[in-house]
Amino acid sequence: MNISMINGNKGFCLARLKTLVVLVFCGSFLFLSLEARAFSGGTHGDASHSYRDSLLRRISTTGSLSMDCRLSYPIGSAIPDPSFGDNAREFSALREFLRLSLGDTLLVVRDVSLTGYCSPDGTVWLNERLAVDRTRLLHQYLCDRDPVFVQYPARVSSRGADWTGLRRLIAASGYSWSGEALRIIDSDVSPERKKLYLAALDGGRAHQIIYDLYPLLRRVEVKVTYDVPAMRRQGTLPPDIPASADFKSAENRGSAIDRQYCDTLIYLVDKSADCVEREPLFALKTNLLFDAALAPNVELELPLGRSWSVMVEYTFPWWLHRGDIFCMEMLQGGVEGRYWPGHKKRLPDGSRRRLLTGWFVGGYTSGGYYDFQFKRDKGYQGEFFIAAGVSGGYSCRLVRGLNMEFSLGVGALSTKYRQYEVVRGAERTELVRQNAGKFFWLGPTKAKISLVWLVGEGRKKR
Repeated sequence: MNISMINGNKGFCLARLKTLVVLVFCGSFLFLSLEARAFSGGTHGDASHSYRDSLLRRISTTGSLSMDCRLSYPIGSAIPDPSFGDNAREFSALREFLRLSLGDTLLVVRDVSLTGYCSPDGTVWLNERLAVDRTRLLHQYLCDRDPVFVQYPARVSSRGADWTGLRRLIAASGYSWSGEALRIIDSDVSPERKKLYLAALDGGRAHQIIYDLYPLLRRVEVKVTYDVPAMRRQGTLPPDIPASADFKSAENRGSAIDRQYCDTLIYLVDKSADCVEREPLFALKTNLLFDAALAPNVELELPLGRSWSVMVEYTFPWWLHRGDIFCMEMLQGGVEGRYWPGHKKRLPDGSRRRLLTGWFVGGYTSGGYYDFQFKRDKGYQGEFFIAAGVSGGYSCRLVRGLNMEFSLGVGALSTKYRQYEVVRGAERTELVRQNAGKFFWLGPTKAKISLVWLVGEGRKKR
């Protein structure tokens, strides 16, 4: 055996040895990496399997999955905007729900539905119209942008005011007036009367709590229903999956959204438990019809007990236009007494009606001076005018501390006047008296659409 052959064999053995060492090293590294990944990701894998198993249990038990989508909108708008308010997070949750409920090819989807709900507050027809439009436009939005959702034709509908949802939230609160509120919701009275009775619960203290719950009722329910027998036949679901203890307890606790409702309601109850409603001390008003005619005015109404009030008013337009060609000058004052029927009686929940709100009747008298010139060369001056009669109207609530009042007065008006002509000389202008007369009118003498500020109304700590 020559030297070259020995050296060649030695080199070959060394190369094989190096290759073996590299393979062992790589194998050890790969093994340790897999062990580390299994150690760090084992919990995630178990959680994923556990979550999917819980999902299948829910489908097997209820036959469907659902999510309440609550989007924020500008006032009066129905177009879904991901950049508005907290909509980005809501859309992210909706996409995740659609991925889980529709994206698994082993799930046999039978039906997809979108159902819109609105809150009971405000105008019924407007809220229902918005619920329909928002549900329809959300469906269109998902069809245009979600490739999973577009594979399944969806039914779109609207249920209107969600009294059932409001009942569930109030029942979960455990507040002292909850039982009475549930009896009002379950009664056969009209929705408007239900809102009136709920607003008066606990002396009006429950109104703000219930009002703050209304945004939670404005939603679109996205529901996916599955063909459970078909899924059992194909083996996705075993013939019978009993609901585990964890699943049952989760069902009893409710979904995360239900817990959010309860937490929100408890927070609102706790926040206002030590608050009481303050009744208005008096009301400041302005007649918007006079304001539109450039006649500034102010009214002050003082409640006398619960069923009576007295109001004083003052109107004081005093302006000239185009160098004394036109003028409107009037100083007028008046007083009115009012009776508010039904304010002594208590509502079915034991509370009372709000002061200076509702229907009223009364009697009034007023008087003043005036100088009107609406033509270039002719005008009328009033020595004194007086009016008296009966009035009636209705004051409705806009927001806390602010009302809108509609009233009409019918009676008699009498005035003495003198007509004058305007004579313009080179140096001065004179008013030349032409004739005098009396005017008497029997019929409507005043009409008002007044904006009312209830001074002092609000909430305060006990």
